Amino acid sequence: MNARDQLRQNIRDLREDKHMTQAVMAEKLGMSERVMQKLNVASQEFELDVYSKLHKCLK
Repeated sequence: MNARDQLRQNIRDLREDKHMTQAVMAEKLGMSERVMQKLNVASQEFELDVYSKLHKCLK
């Protein structure tokens, strides 16, 4: 598993630990659920500002 895959897995694990669905997380991040799904399956890359939003959302 490369670093990007590990990061995606860590984000997914944190989201699930918080009992948050992809839809809820997408809403908190201000993006569509479809974009969130693409981010989770690595068909789309995270933009830098999303990391900051993810940190706030999962904190």
